[in-house]
Order: sequence, then C-alpha cells, then structure tokens
Amino acid sequence: MKGYRLFIDITDEFLDKKIDEILSQNNIQSICDYGCGEGGLLQRIEARHPGRFKLCGIDYFSLWPEAMRPKSSGSINLVDRNGDEFKKIGAFDLIVSTFALHHYRLPVTELQQICEFLNPNGLLFISDMHFENKTDAEATKNIDSFVDEAFAACLGKFHRHHYTIEEVLDLLKAAPLSVIDSKIQRLPLDEVQWRKDGKNSLEYFTRKRDLLSKLNQPVLEQWFRNAFSQGVEMIDRFGVDYSAVFTIIAKKTE
Repeated sequence: MKGYRLFIDITDEFLDKKIDEILSQNNIQSICDYGCGEGGLLQRIEARHPGRFKLCGIDYFSLWPEAMRPKSSGSINLVDRNGDEFKKIGAFDLIVSTFALHHYRLPVTELQQICEFLNPNGLLFISDMHFENKTDAEATKNIDSFVDEAFAACLGKFHRHHYTIEEVLDLLKAAPLSVIDSKIQRLPLDEVQWRKDGKNSLEYFTRKRDLLSKLNQPVLEQWFRNAFSQGVEMIDRFGVDYSAVFTIIAKKTE
C-alpha cells in the first residue's frame, strides 16, 4: 500500500515512540501492521522486543513486482491482502496502519476489515499525512497530492489525497470503534530535510512523467504533463512541507 517514503529516519523514530507508548500502557500480545510495505516497522518492534509479540504484516504483495516482494522471516508473518491466507490470520490486540490510509482504494471497507481482525477491546493506531494549507510549501504538497490522486485514477489505480483528521474521524464512524485519542503533530524537519524531501518529490515527478504514455489519451497526457511541469516549478520555488501528521488511537467496541 505504501509508496515512496520521505524523511524515513524521522518518521521511523516518531512511530516507534508512539507504538512503544501504546505497548507500555496496554496488555498487548499480538500486533498487525495493515499496509506494512516492506515490513520495516515490524522488524523494528521485533528488534526492540525480541520474541515478545505475535507479529503479522498485510499488504497487496501480489501487485508488487515479484523481485520486490518481501518474505516472511522469523517471528514476522507477511500476508498478501489478496491471498488465501488473508482470512485465516486470526485476531490481534493491536493493529497499526501508518502512512497507508491514503493508499486504500475503499477506505471504509478496509477499516471495517481491520476491525474484524481486532480482538475484543483491541486497539487501532492510525497515522498519516495531515492536510494543512497554511504555507506555500504545504500548498505545494497538497497540489501534488490531488494531482497524484487524479493521475492514479486515470491509470486505473488508487492513491487518495491527504486527509484532514476530521475526515479520518468521520471515516472511523463506519467501523465499531471508539476514539480514545486524536492529535495533529509536527515532525521535527530541518532545512536539510526539507531540501531532501524536495529532491525526492522532484524524482517522483520524473518517474510519473515516464508513465504518461500509458494514459492512451492525448488530452490527459498533455494536461498531466503541464501539471507535472508546474509542480516541479512550485517545488523549486517554495519547497515542500510534509511535517504535519495526525495520530489516532481507537478501541474496538464490540
């Protein structure tokens, strides 16, 4: 579910701290990362707490190039969302979904599915980019997010815009969950990281340009070519600010 990662070290440190706070305050014996990507978060949990938890990661691995698909190893079981094993993974005390929500094709369906995998009174921890529009650098990020959503849809794929925390709280109403805590926070990004994020975004625009011919519609190809060019100009001029994130902790209510 996850795409390219920005400010990896900072987000990993941020998420590890949040998850360890949950683990220290609750009786958790099993953890699932729903939208786990390569499984890095689970690997770090196992490294900090060896052998303590049943660990499982879920993603749409069958849609990945075969050479890039991660494998289960040791105590970490990785399961394909479209595979036969998916419905047989059991239930968990804690499910985490980090920087994955905007990749869900059908977010309500995915959130309801997550709840089916939660034990009674199990916890969901969800975090993703938060939509804010207070600065030019944030506006650049948001425009990129909306263009990316439209581009993915035209290719028959799904990549949602960044949600506000209010939108996510509204989505959660469709599942049997009671929200315990919700926050908007700022990651501590410095000028060096801003430049790095801008470079990564520019490289991402370049990769998307290479896919334009797959649209097979000249009018769409020209529109997105112009949009991508303008996006590059905006990043060069204003930078791009990914520091705003939301965190939500919710408990299963049935």
